[in-house]
Amino acid sequence: MIRDLIRKPLEQTMVFLWLLALAHLINRLIADQLSFSWVASATLTGMLAVFLESRYRILYFISVPILLELAAYLVLLMLIGLETNTLAFAAVLFALLLWWFSQYTVYRPLYVRLLDVLGLHINDDNGIGIKGIIRITHGTLFLIVFCAVSLQLFNSELFNGAAGHSLITLFTLLLSIMILWLSRKRYPYQLNSYLTLLLSIFSVMECLSLSIHPVNFQTFVFDRYAGLLLVSISSVMWAVTWWFNPVSSEELASPEQSLYEKPLLMTAIFLTVVAFLLQFF
Repeated sequence: MIRDLIRKPLEQTMVFLWLLALAHLINRLIADQLSFSWVASATLTGMLAVFLESRYRILYFISVPILLELAAYLVLLMLIGLETNTLAFAAVLFALLLWWFSQYTVYRPLYVRLLDVLGLHINDDNGIGIKGIIRITHGTLFLIVFCAVSLQLFNSELFNGAAGHSLITLFTLLLSIMILWLSRKRYPYQLNSYLTLLLSIFSVMECLSLSIHPVNFQTFVFDRYAGLLLVSISSVMWAVTWWFNPVSSEELASPEQSLYEKPLLMTAIFLTVVAFLLQFF
């Protein structure tokens, strides 16, 4: 009886203090008052958010602790002295590791027992369940990757000529492609295929810029090697499409064929047309 009387006010106080801590973190972040104490506070706030969400079954907001832990991780790296390009790479690496954890670890016995301690179950009829948690987690990770890659590209030599070509940009693109490739079976959408091909094209351009000839979209129209580059990439895509195409009537197309054949063909046609138009400049 006494326990029940004490528990509810304590839980309400804990939620109030968590909201107060979150508001304080956001205020210090906006004011650019970042320090190692901010990193520790953000880490603990994220861990407490997981406990509160599991306690009150409001796991629709699982993105909040993920973003808090990411913010703590990035601020820690920034305080150590890493540059913006490296922070974008670190964000994508964080997303890849969390993707692997959510994909291959969540159903293991040790993790299931931990969920039972927190009051969660694999088949949760009262909430969104573990599958829902994984879906929201993956959506959050896709958002992290999109923001990190966009920041990386628009601050790179490839787009605006500000930061110079770097291996960090190439590695960021390759990690992003890896995440999209790993997600192809769970999310077999053609948008996934187009994004994979787009990032692959950027990766090839960045790789060539580091080794043979620098590529910059601001001067791409006047680059004498631009048409050759696009035709070369298009030829590879045509070859892969041709390799996908001759499937006998008795043979079923593989998931990769069904998912990538049309995007490869459309992208190859588009690059060929652009390469043709560039010859008039």
